[in-house]
Amino acid sequence: MSQSTTSFLSLPSEIAMQIIEKLDQKDRMNLASVNKRFFKLEMMTGHRRFDFVQFKAENGGFIEVESGTKLQKFNRFTPIDKFSTFFNKATTNTLSITGRLEVMSERMLQILMNNIEFDKLIIDVVNYKSHRILCQLVEKCNKSVEVIIRWKIAETTTGIAKKMILNLPDIVKQRIIAFFSDESFIDDDLFIHLLSKTSGRTVIDCPNSTITKAALATVFEIVSIGSTKKEVISCVKEDGFSNLTNEFHMYYTCAIHSEFSASL
Repeated sequence: MSQSTTSFLSLPSEIAMQIIEKLDQKDRMNLASVNKRFFKLEMMTGHRRFDFVQFKAENGGFIEVESGTKLQKFNRFTPIDKFSTFFNKATTNTLSITGRLEVMSERMLQILMNNIEFDKLIIDVVNYKSHRILCQLVEKCNKSVEVIIRWKIAETTTGIAKKMILNLPDIVKQRIIAFFSDESFIDDDLFIHLLSKTSGRTVIDCPNSTITKAALATVFEIVSIGSTKKEVISCVKEDGFSNLTNEFHMYYTCAIHSEFSASL
């Protein structure tokens, strides 16, 4: 009695797309080169997985996508439907957003944001638009991610930069938050406020800040008696430690490292 067999090429489109969804990017590209039907099916499937997606706001928007050794690029001249289909329900290990957003580049970024999930976010906050994008991305996360903020907005007489930091969304569900800034307006209130935004590993690197020993003492309390804070690493002006006793300096450092060791 003969047995009928069905080849992959003859599978219904719905079943073929379910299989394509599970393939890595290299195998998907190979399959797409078989014929026009599988080129179209691969494109329609979505659910692509990437290693690194970088959005650059310059010149109307530019995106580089890395997956293994494969590098793909998109710009403002890429048709919207092709761009949207390619990133449909995509995931990436790292999403990086750099540059000063403008109207055209923001539109491109919004399409990307609506479709992609990430494990790590690196973002330059250079104006109110990128601040809003950061808030949107953090608030839409339904899982724990790593957030790295590179703050590049200087303070003005209106105090707008400080207000923007105070209005950052809660990031307590994220496993790591890193905040980097060369601005001098980062003071004790902002320092403590940033720490209150997360329960995971927190890195605050503000070498030109005006953070005092009183704020560092408060950080020590948060780390030593808190039940959720795992680790705090801060880089402040060297004179922030100048008036601390050697005993406190050593105790502060040991408390941080003991908490970190316990979390491993």
